[in-house]
Amino acid sequence: VRLVDVAGFVVAQSWPLADRPEQLAYDPVGGTLYIGFGAATDVTALHFPDASIKVLPVGTSPEELILGPKGVLLVGDEEGEIAVYDTIVSAVATTIQPYRQEQVLAWDGPGSQLVMGDVGLSPATMLRYDFDPVTYALTEEQRVGRVGDNGRALTLSPDGDHVAYSCGGGNTDGYAIDDFVTDDLESIRGAFQTGHYPTA
Repeated sequence: VRLVDVAGFVVAQSWPLADRPEQLAYDPVGGTLYIGFGAATDVTALHFPDASIKVLPVGTSPEELILGPKGVLLVGDEEGEIAVYDTIVSAVATTIQPYRQEQVLAWDGPGSQLVMGDVGLSPATMLRYDFDPVTYALTEEQRVGRVGDNGRALTLSPDGDHVAYSCGGGNTDGYAIDDFVTDDLESIRGAFQTGHYPTA
């Protein structure tokens, strides 16, 4: 991992890793980069302020790695199971499996909800869950099918209002990526014309 000073595009510091990183999640408040290595059942936490490295035993292979509510790291595996890791006490609080299929995940902080999308399935489905930060329970709020073919990646805008779900076969209009409304996944504001086979 290299920390680059973008003012002069100079590598300020670097850290060797045991393997090639496959998943990254950055906490800008705490200055911590969480790194997943796919086959490993732990996550590496690189704390930039003091350059320390800590290994977090999450108990599953991280196919997805996202930051949830404060202090919570959500780690999804290829079976659709999600480990809820409490970074404050450094332990897995619980595991949840709302959907028995590998999912791409995105956290909507303003709405306290988890948005999910199928990986590799055609047609693809998106789901939206309310997330209880105390009990970690998920309550399904919405499920929308036929939102594209071959789901690959999912991301939300910083304000939590827009969802982009990249599918290899596009969403509803050719190979475009639709601009879904987070609180109503059946509503679409428009589309991003990206060309064939978008993957991210």
